[in-house]
Amino acid sequence: MTVSTMLQQRQMRGELNILTYLSHALSSAPGLELQLAQYVFIHDVLSEALSAGNTSVVKHSLAQYVRSLEAGEGEGLPTWKLLEKQFGLATELHPPSHQYLTAVNPTNHLHNNSMDYVAVDLTRVLLQPMVGGTDYINSSWVPGYSRGDQFILSQHPSPSTGAQFWHMIWQTETPLIVCVSVFQQPVSFKYWIFTSFHLTHLQFWPSFAAPLHLGRLKVVLVAETSLSGYQAVSLSLELENKPPLAVQLIFCPNWPHLSVPVSNCVHLVDCVTRLAHSDKPTVIIDSFGATEAAIFTCLCSLVRQMDLEENVDVFYWFKVLHLCRPGIWVSPDNLLFLYRVMAELCSIKRTVTKSSHLIASNNQLNI
Repeated sequence: MTVSTMLQQRQMRGELNILTYLSHALSSAPGLELQLAQYVFIHDVLSEALSAGNTSVVKHSLAQYVRSLEAGEGEGLPTWKLLEKQFGLATELHPPSHQYLTAVNPTNHLHNNSMDYVAVDLTRVLLQPMVGGTDYINSSWVPGYSRGDQFILSQHPSPSTGAQFWHMIWQTETPLIVCVSVFQQPVSFKYWIFTSFHLTHLQFWPSFAAPLHLGRLKVVLVAETSLSGYQAVSLSLELENKPPLAVQLIFCPNWPHLSVPVSNCVHLVDCVTRLAHSDKPTVIIDSFGATEAAIFTCLCSLVRQMDLEENVDVFYWFKVLHLCRPGIWVSPDNLLFLYRVMAELCSIKRTVTKSSHLIASNNQLNI
């Protein structure tokens, strides 16, 4: 209430008087107490709101807003300044060093594909019970439009993390996995190889002839199939005396880099939205649990917001992803890409059912 009132005061009077308003509110409600941390929080929220400006943009105005970012005409700022300012505000906060203690513990180094992209303690997925003597896996909980635990961002499983990965899928009851990292059929005992252009991973799921036996957990390949044009496999996770868990694993290597126009990358987003379970998480994998997976997760939330509301707030979801997994955004280009995708989509008429699934669009982003 305080934040909303202060923003209205700023808009109508061109000023903010937090202390006066809070003093009046506290005197009007003698039983109400305000802690120092709460006051600091209100101050920080208002400070960011004033610095970032109104980032919630009406859908029909989003294309014009993006043009202002590209041309540098927004609020009279020079070229790219507004975009760079938003990127800086979204990524300026970093967790204290103690939030990385588990990830940087020497015993867990082999569980990270890169020490530049690790899970912080506040949002990391905890393995309970532990697997291989650790409760750590380089995967992070990320909120979506519908739930606070809608997604898990994960690095591509390696020889050191394959067992942890599949136990995570079992423990979180994840029915859907999306893999956007590049992979090839195994040619050695390693899970990835370096090429002259990029990191190429090897498959981490079983073959028909060789199920994975991970202690008491067994991973079985049920079928190789295609979902909405994407290569996929159906898996069954089995633990003695427990009902099996059916899992769909969808592959879209090099996403979103091969999507032209950029709005075409939302075809996969719509596919996953249709297949996802409303009460279970969806795991998104890229090489390091970094930028590509974050873009996908961000677009999932933005597309739902666009379909169900009148406004779109790219900055908000961009910052949410950073707070959950710091370091995933590398440049303002990441933010601009999201703005461009959403600006294109806002020009497409999409029809949504009450169950929140896309059923039609004029420019056919068909599933």
